[in-house]
Amino acid sequence: MYTINFTLKQHTPIIHFQHEQDGATLRATEVKPKLDRFIIEKLTGIKGKSAFDKFKENPEWKKWLVGNGEHPALNYKMKIQEKNNDETLFLPLALEQNNPEKKIAIATSLSININNIIAPTLYFANEDKIKFNQNAIDRTRSKLNEVALAKQSNSGISLEIITLSKEISGEIEKHIVSFFLQTNFGTRQNKGFGSFTISKMNGVAQEINTRMFPPGTFKKSINGNANTRINTIFKIIKEEYQLLKSGINHGVYNKSKLFEYFVNLPNPIRWEKRKIKQEFNSNKAAKFYGIDLTKRNEPIDIVDATGSDYNSFTDKQTNNYQYIRALLGLAEQIEFQVGNPVDRGNKMVAKIDGSAVGLERFQSPITFKVINNDIYLIPNNSFVAIYGKTVTITLKLKNGGTPHSFNIDIPSSFDIDAFLINSLNSTWTKI
Repeated sequence: MYTINFTLKQHTPIIHFQHEQDGATLRATEVKPKLDRFIIEKLTGIKGKSAFDKFKENPEWKKWLVGNGEHPALNYKMKIQEKNNDETLFLPLALEQNNPEKKIAIATSLSININNIIAPTLYFANEDKIKFNQNAIDRTRSKLNEVALAKQSNSGISLEIITLSKEISGEIEKHIVSFFLQTNFGTRQNKGFGSFTISKMNGVAQEINTRMFPPGTFKKSINGNANTRINTIFKIIKEEYQLLKSGINHGVYNKSKLFEYFVNLPNPIRWEKRKIKQEFNSNKAAKFYGIDLTKRNEPIDIVDATGSDYNSFTDKQTNNYQYIRALLGLAEQIEFQVGNPVDRGNKMVAKIDGSAVGLERFQSPITFKVINNDIYLIPNNSFVAIYGKTVTITLKLKNGGTPHSFNIDIPSSFDIDAFLINSLNSTWTKI
């Protein structure tokens, strides 16, 4: 019998489906399958299901699997337990809340500390569950029992692994520190939530070695007040990711870095946003409601130094439109403001359907990992699985109208390393 004991340090709150329970923390049912896959991929040198298939072909490795090797599960047991049930609850919100009276009302209603409201973040599910009547919580319209809180352990977490295999024990000791350095857990894990690292293994302190991160990882260090640290971290993550993928359209306007990367290729690719607006303008829903997007002062796509009206709504040149934002995560829908002036009670909804090509969901290939006062941006190449796929976009006004659909392809190549090098500012350092 081989037993390995670890102490975990938690760096950011985990959005837990059982946050109301004492001691609810990391779940072995989430950690073990991820660790198994990590070890199998390290040993085989390949990713995904192919790694498990190759692993089973090795007679010695196959003995490490549970049962007859029909599942990618290594034969060991894992137990995770919080040491002293010393926990702090946080409320993640997508939008920054600057009204102090509303913040007090939120904290009081949810029985949390006012300083533990984290906003802004890339967690959106709480926004429609808290409604106000002036500065007080509107308990009739709010759904406070559905609000998801995030939990952080203050006293450390113990992890115990027991196995009958010396070989499995050795592989776990070899890879588990690196595994936790690269992996987050819980909801919205790739957006910075649920970050843990190994602080001790069998009583021996473990140091962070940047060589354990995948190639192409970037690092950004933060300074500032300890009381505002968590808000600073998640604000940076939200703004950085939005700038990379979709651009920022509040305060100072910033174009999407992904758009700029593709439009400046030797063979330019224009993004789907412009195509969506063109398709919407030809839609009966838009005409019925008298909405014409060309009458709005749209931000230009590119600087038109030639004076050839490159940014007019009607294409005066051949444009290659593709769904480029899918490469950083496939959304279920995108919403656009409509009207001139803007109609706050209505929006254009673009629903994305990739089910015909097996793309119900695709997670972003960028993970933000927080360790102490450092933010790590960790990329992977999972987007190769969606190269060249065709998705259907259906347009409709929220308040009615006739749906209109069109097909659009995802790009068939993407150099994420070159993209990040060209897109991240000097506050990020490649490690």
